[in-house]
Amino acid sequence: MLLKYGINYASYTCDVMSLEVRVNNKVAQHAYENLGFQYGGKRKNYYGEGEDAMVMWVNLND
Repeated sequence: MLLKYGINYASYTCDVMSLEVRVNNKVAQHAYENLGFQYGGKRKNYYGEGEDAMVMWVNLND
């Protein structure tokens, strides 16, 4: 998966990576969880009125 490669590459210069995903996109959330991402909060109306985003993050140097 391309994101897995990006995470590995980023780990050389970054300690933490974060992303936003729609709160109703359970498939993407599950995929990110499988890559080690954890829930980090919610951004209200991130995608427009009534469309919130879930912030997810992963520690790259575990």
